[in-house]
Amino acid sequence: MNISLNTNLTTERLKLRPVDLFDVDLVWEVSRFEGFTDGMTWEPPASRQEIVEITHRNLAHWEQGKDYVFTISLLKPACPIG
Repeated sequence: MNISLNTNLTTERLKLRPVDLFDVDLVWEVSRFEGFTDGMTWEPPASRQEIVEITHRNLAHWEQGKDYVFTISLLKPACPIG
């Protein structure tokens, strides 16, 4: 099953949208907090560039129908939270 990169799911408060290069700075910032990746399958990235590469890979997998990575954003204010 292929899901378009234009796919957004919304509720009254939240939007679930495909990961985007605009998310790189957010992921970088939060991954600097000690313990942030505890229990996750990945270690904190060593650089912003590593996040860019991962994001490109995630987008390619999305387009190929292999994997779907989402960002959760508040609708108001419009800001990513996860």
